[in-house]
Amino acid sequence: NELNGTTAGAAVIPFNTNVTGLISPASDIDFYRFAITSAGSITITLSTLPADYNVRLRNAAGTQVAIAQRTGTRSESLNYTAAVGTYYVEVYGANAAANNATSCYTLRVALVTAACGNPTGLTTSGITTTNANLSWTAVANATSYAVEYKLNTAATWTVFNAAQTSTTASLTALTAGTAYNWRVRATCASGAGAYVSANFTTTSIGPVTSCQNPLDNELNGTTAGAAVIPFNTNITGLISPASDIDYYKFTITTGGRITISLTTLPADYNIRLRNSAGTQVAIAQRTGTRSESLNYTAAIGTYYVEVYGANAAANNATRCYTLRVALGTAARNNTVIRRDETLSVEAGQSTSESEAAQAVELFPNPISNELQVKLIAIGGQTVIEVFDLTGKKVATKTTNSNVGTVNITSVDMSRNVTGIYLVRVTNKNKVVHLSKIIKQ
Repeated sequence: NELNGTTAGAAVIPFNTNVTGLISPASDIDFYRFAITSAGSITITLSTLPADYNVRLRNAAGTQVAIAQRTGTRSESLNYTAAVGTYYVEVYGANAAANNATSCYTLRVALVTAACGNPTGLTTSGITTTNANLSWTAVANATSYAVEYKLNTAATWTVFNAAQTSTTASLTALTAGTAYNWRVRATCASGAGAYVSANFTTTSIGPVTSCQNPLDNELNGTTAGAAVIPFNTNITGLISPASDIDYYKFTITTGGRITISLTTLPADYNIRLRNSAGTQVAIAQRTGTRSESLNYTAAIGTYYVEVYGANAAANNATRCYTLRVALGTAARNNTVIRRDETLSVEAGQSTSESEAAQAVELFPNPISNELQVKLIAIGGQTVIEVFDLTGKKVATKTTNSNVGTVNITSVDMSRNVTGIYLVRVTNKNKVVHLSKIIKQ
């Protein structure tokens, strides 16, 4: 039309479609415009010429990048490898006689888009026991990426994102010390490229030293990973490296007095008590390797004990501290288990682990084959029961003692597998003690 006589008025031409037009009068020039979003080859043909017409290709700046100018009425054709951008096709008469007011030329722009490239520079960083960050180099003209991962031993891939636009991804909830594969594929306007793969292995939870309790591991370095600590039980741990901080958690359901002690210090360690909001409510920070101790009247709620080095030199990779949270008048209520000899809840029954719990001691912890139970000033029939973490009873022992004596009885654990167990001590049908033990 009369508007496409300049690049400013160029009509947008559809790809792979015949467009007809007139060159009239002789000074007439027709401009058409198209845009390339993925680099590739294009072919421009000019046919059914009523006179000597030529065709020229210009880039977005108006610069000629290709031209076809055969003489006479022979069809014109040009091939060009186009980068991403806007282009103009110019149809014009080769001379003053080259025009026709009734016979049309036929113009066609055929697009052959380049195949989609493949991602490069696959990198895995920030690898922990449960997380890994993935990244790769962007592919030219890619509109999205498909990211998948799987266990090294698995046959099926898990789709992380089928069509994301960024060149990074973060995997979470992985298994510690495990090999994984991941792969990424680019998608362009012309279709999808090929998957490119990479591998990584999550870090393992560090080995426990001879003195270190399993509750102190690389996960309890924040309040979010704080290990639940049993009451009235010695817990050993390491501060290593110097920046290490160990967090332990417990819950009080009856307000009262608690005592927290930190002993066997190989360096200048401190203890801090925080409430459920993370606010410090008590601290013990004597200098040197003197034992730390704090007393606190705890309201109902969840608390965190923080063990840390007082300075950069206060750490030791082989010698453990000993932490103990003792209940005085404070108490933790526990639901008694009565259904099918499991730890299933049966409403209406509760126990109190308070001062009476201090009359029961379990040792050693961890144990090898036998658990020793010391009953201090507890008289009458006492039942000692051991449960695994599924709630199944795995051992039981009944003993009778006098109220004014110290009675020690053993429970055979030799046939039980390594792991964590819950010990329940019941005296005269009342639970007087609940705590965890570790079987090596």
